[in-house]
This record gives sequence, structure tokens and C-alpha cells, in this order.
Amino acid sequence: MKAKRGALVWLTAVWILTLTVGAAAGVASAAEQIRLTLSTPDPTNSPITLTAKYFEQLVEQRSGGRVQIQVYPDGALFGGSPPAAIKQLGAGALDLLALTTSLYAPFDARFNMFTVPFFFRDMIEVAAFTTTDPATQLLRDLERMGIEGLAYWVRPMRKITTSSRPVRSPGDFKGLRFRVPQSPAYVTYFQALGASPAPIAFGELYTALQTRTVDGQENPLGVIWSARFYEVQKYVTMSDHQTDVWILAANKKKWESLPKDVQDILLQAGRDAGLWKLNFETAMEAEYLRRLRDRGMEVIVLSPEQRQAFEKVASSVESKYKELVGGAFYEEAVKALQALRNF
Repeated sequence: MKAKRGALVWLTAVWILTLTVGAAAGVASAAEQIRLTLSTPDPTNSPITLTAKYFEQLVEQRSGGRVQIQVYPDGALFGGSPPAAIKQLGAGALDLLALTTSLYAPFDARFNMFTVPFFFRDMIEVAAFTTTDPATQLLRDLERMGIEGLAYWVRPMRKITTSSRPVRSPGDFKGLRFRVPQSPAYVTYFQALGASPAPIAFGELYTALQTRTVDGQENPLGVIWSARFYEVQKYVTMSDHQTDVWILAANKKKWESLPKDVQDILLQAGRDAGLWKLNFETAMEAEYLRRLRDRGMEVIVLSPEQRQAFEKVASSVESKYKELVGGAFYEEAVKALQALRNF
């Protein structure tokens, strides 16, 4: 169904407006200082950790210093293991955590919806989708795990990098050992492309690329830059094949112990940080690409026909994704996205 981009942009503008309402809410009254930790899995200069630091600044400013947040990058508080991080968050060993939907999928298969290949066209569409009933229900249902979902933080579309040869068609994946996140949604698609998917933790990825344990990987440009993959990869293909979304979440018991005014500050700051991230990464895409070229990476831009070849492979495994996500929820999400496109 044909998208009406102007209407979608307008819808997103309305969503952005709702995020900023109350951004200048009054400073919390003086009281006992509250200290919280916020863990991210990526390096200090990565987009997600920069966003976490911005969130930290907003909270401290709006609480008048009453709430202090300490950001810990590189998975330092959870040993670099995302499944362990989610369990620790639910158990109360972590206060706040930023982790992607694909890493929550082993605990709730519906989160695979965000990772269906070519389901979304761009970041604006992803941002609009996070406001729909299916997406907001997923965030609420985290409470079953002892987790309070606070906000979605949108990510850019993902690109493919390789070391031995460029990727311009699905056939170029034949014989490649390719790192994917520890998620069946990624394994399914890259198997269909003809690669040998290797689910490797992000913290181990640079070494795996350096030692040629794997030939390639896929991530947004900001991650490729901040993780210095240009040192161990030669080619980057602008595939925009998949995405996933960050979730800012809190331990539910810790959350319920916070005063209502502090909860309000955290919620609004989470939404505003998500808006900041969307604007920041949209503006930085071209800059990241320039930096990667300057470091010697060759950039492959797919023609419409080349892109269609990848989309055709995605269509061939749609039934598998529907089964993976759950048929009823899959159809609900498709209808929600179609409604956005026809708004």
C-alpha cells in the first residue's frame, strides 16, 4: 500500500510535540538524594551511550541535582552478556538498562517484530510505529519480568560490512561466516541469504573480525564507527535491511520505590532523550559515512534492482517471521503500520 510520506512526517511531528510537553517541568523539591545506575552495552562514544549521558544530564538538571545517574558503558555492570543484563534488571541487580528489542526477544518472541527484514522504510517510520498500540503493549508487558519499560529509543537502519569481498547481491553471501546478534530473527534472514550466521556477543565481535573468525557483520553506521570496525573491515554496503529499537527500562521494584515526581522526571527525560537521539543520528549518518570512507572503507550503494533482490529473499521467509513473532501479533503490527502509512 502506497505510503503518504507527508502525512507520516506530520504524525511523527505530533509525536515529537507530545515528547516535549512538560520538558521544562518544575525542579523537584529538595529531599534525600537518589542515586541510580544506567548500563549500556556499547562504548563511551557510541550513540547509545551518548544518549544515556544526555538522559543523565536531563534528569539531574530537572531534579535540581536530587537524582544522580551514573552511566556505565561497555556492559561493565553485567559482564557484557545481554541475557544476563535482562535477568539482572528483573532481579534488581541493575537499576536502569538500555538494551535492544532483539535482545529481549528470547524472553518475549513478539519483540522480533521490530527486526523483520524490510518491515520499516526508515527511522521516521520506526519512530511512528513505537507509538502504536502493539508497541506500547510490549513495553507494558515487561512488568511480567519485573521490569518497567520507560521509553523506546529509535535506531538507524543497519548496514552490512565485510572484509574479503563487497556485498552487492544475496549471492555474495555464499561461503561467508557472518556475525549476527544473538537473535533468531537475524539468523533466519542471513541463512536465507546463504551466509553461515554466527551469533556472537557484541563484546567479542571486534576480536572475531580481527582474527577472521567471521568475515563480516551488520550494524548501524554509528556503531561501525564507534566500535572501530573500519580497522578490521574493508567494505560497507548501504543495505538498510533491518533495524531494532533500544528500550530504556528500570527494575520494577526500584521504579515503584521512587517518588511520583521523580518517576515523572525520568519518563519525560527518557522520551526527550529519545527525540534527541533520533535527531542526532539522522544528522550524523552522512558524517559517519564520511569518516568511514576517510578510514579506507569502500562504500557500496545498492541500485533499486539490487535492493529488490534482498527484499525478495526477505519475502521468501516472511512465513517464518510470522511464526517466530506469533501470527496474531504479527497481523496486528502489520495493520498498525499500514494505518500509519495511510494516515
